[in-house]
Amino acid sequence: MKPIKDYPAYSPSDLIDELKTLFNLKNDLSFSKKFGFSPCAISKLRHKKTVVTAHFLLRIHDISEIPIFELKKMMKDNRKFFR
Repeated sequence: MKPIKDYPAYSPSDLIDELKTLFNLKNDLSFSKKFGFSPCAISKLRHKKTVVTAHFLLRIHDISEIPIFELKKMMKDNRKFFR
């Protein structure tokens, strides 16, 4: 099984952009402050230098109350199972 970041549809940028729209955030800096991540971490996600972790999804879920399933759909992660 290949890593998630190698799937062409996988897009953490779409997740970040959709959340920015939902919360009326102007840029990645305001996103990182709202959800408690460093701007560097957001940049790495956006450029697929790192993958979206469970910690990232749980923190967004805790703050936004958006189900994890919906967050995964926003970034086009449609795998059936995880390790």
